[in-house]
This record gives sequence, C-alpha cells and structure tokens, in this order.
Amino acid sequence: MHISVIRNRAGFKVKSKADCKTLITELLMKGGKYYIPVNPRCEYRIEVENDGRVKLYVRTGDLTDPFNPELQVPDSRIIDTLYQRRRHINKTFFNDEY
Repeated sequence: MHISVIRNRAGFKVKSKADCKTLITELLMKGGKYYIPVNPRCEYRIEVENDGRVKLYVRTGDLTDPFNPELQVPDSRIIDTLYQRRRHINKTFFNDEY
C-alpha cells in the first residue's frame, strides 16, 4: 500500500481556484498519489510526478473491478475540477476533527 503525505498548513481550506493552485504546487508531495472519495461509486486520484506535473484521474462505477478504466482529466480542466470537488477535498485532507 502506498501512503502519500500532505503538507498541512493550519487553517487551510480549498475555497477558491487560487487555493486549488496552492494545493497542487505547495502542499502535495512530488511522487505522491492522493485519493479523493466522492461517493461509493466515484473517486478521484491526483498524481504528482517527480518533475512537478500533475495528473488527475476519475474512476466511476464498481471501484473494486480492476478492469474498470480510469479517465484522465485534461490538463486545462484540472483546476476547475478540483474547485468543483473542494468539499470532498476539504473533508478528506483538511478535516479539523483530529
């Protein structure tokens, strides 16, 4: 199992598209994979390459099926897609209940 660490800043939440950019450039570690569960039939995966490039994949349907394909989000839509899923990102990574 691969565990990726996120640099957490106190009080940080994704509230704007600029915060999405900050999340990608400053908080996610290079070489990491980050999973964002949306519901039991949909999840997003953020991959940060070692050279700093970011890829976003979405997987829908039966998540236990290994033959279920992942669809890559185009580079021009990554920030918009993360902004649309900001509630799930905040719930997954920046939950203050700990």
